[in-house]
Amino acid sequence: MSSHGTKHPVSDYTPFFQDGLLSPTLVPIETYWWDACAEGQIPSHAELDPRALACSLEHTLLMKRLGASEARINVSGRSLVSAMGVEPTGLPLSLFFTVESRPYLADVIRKLFEDQCAVLLDVKFASGPLRIRKTAQILLLPLRDSYGQVTRILGGTSLDAPQGSAPRFDIVSSMTRQVDATVFASQNTGHSRRTRNGRHILKLVE
Repeated sequence: MSSHGTKHPVSDYTPFFQDGLLSPTLVPIETYWWDACAEGQIPSHAELDPRALACSLEHTLLMKRLGASEARINVSGRSLVSAMGVEPTGLPLSLFFTVESRPYLADVIRKLFEDQCAVLLDVKFASGPLRIRKTAQILLLPLRDSYGQVTRILGGTSLDAPQGSAPRFDIVSSMTRQVDATVFASQNTGHSRRTRNGRHILKLVE
């Protein structure tokens, strides 16, 4: 495990939105996370600013590592709450996936934490009124904790489901992109970066 203050540098990572792979709903979330990498490392969860994500809070998730390959939902946007018909805060993410998809989900979550990977899942609704004919995306982005270790996730969902439809998800496909290769060389994403005294403003409580 990384020691306190250890950096997780970002270099060759290409954002999903730059390749046109991301649902428009999720673009602001990845853009925000990507802009927060300006100092050359994965952002800390303690630096997140909900005001900067105001237009996307409905679709935003914050999660914490739970074991080697599981994540617990700490903060959930209204889209997931509405679709599931329950308050997901405090529940493991895998609970909302089918039994068949859970081993695959566990593998990509393990990669996110251990290899510092960003994850994009294409999922389909396996139950409820949107079964088969509806798909969505789930974006999972690594965050550091107060000890400098990657144990948090900034996530997003492109869910658009009827209230209380209580879907379970099947993973159709996934893409992982490692973000900690070598020291980050500043790249122009075409998006402004908010700073205060040369530092990013990113504050979000767990």
